[in-house]
Amino acid sequence: MKFCVLLFIAATITACSSFDVTTDYNPATDFTAFRTFAIKREAKIPGDVLQQNNFTRDRVFIGLENALLARGFQSVDEREADILVLTYAGIKERMNMNTYTTAMGPGWGGGWGGMGMGPGWGGGGAFATQTVVTHFNEGTLYIDILDAKEKALVWKGQGTGVIERSRSPKEREEMVNEAIGEILAKFPPR
Repeated sequence: MKFCVLLFIAATITACSSFDVTTDYNPATDFTAFRTFAIKREAKIPGDVLQQNNFTRDRVFIGLENALLARGFQSVDEREADILVLTYAGIKERMNMNTYTTAMGPGWGGGWGGMGMGPGWGGGGAFATQTVVTHFNEGTLYIDILDAKEKALVWKGQGTGVIERSRSPKEREEMVNEAIGEILAKFPPR
């Protein structure tokens, strides 16, 4: 499990990937009033796999901070923030089954007395199939944004993708930043 956590955010996140992003928000919220943020780094969320790996957690926190700074927000102490940012992650084992036709060929046969009509001959074919079962891990990164004053959730985003097993630390950092960028692409809502 710890190996999977280390690789969690290294999901393949390209325009052609299977990375899926969903967001939701409270339409009554005035997002233009928010200028400052703080990331709740010590949030304890049950089942959060980021709590099990400092390297991945730090990559996510740094990526979040950089993404919000790039959107014009200012990082401040939690007591002074307009919004609080919580992030957590989960991993699920998945299975994919694909069945392929691997061979086909002609076949012939004959019989006697088909439908009471006398002898008959016919043709057909033979098919061979193969089922391939693939096991993989799917990771989801969640980002929750709360109105710090009201302590209410105002925006939520999540991204899910297949975990790639062979990534260098630099590649993992790039994947984290890309994932966060895609999740936050519609924040703040306009």
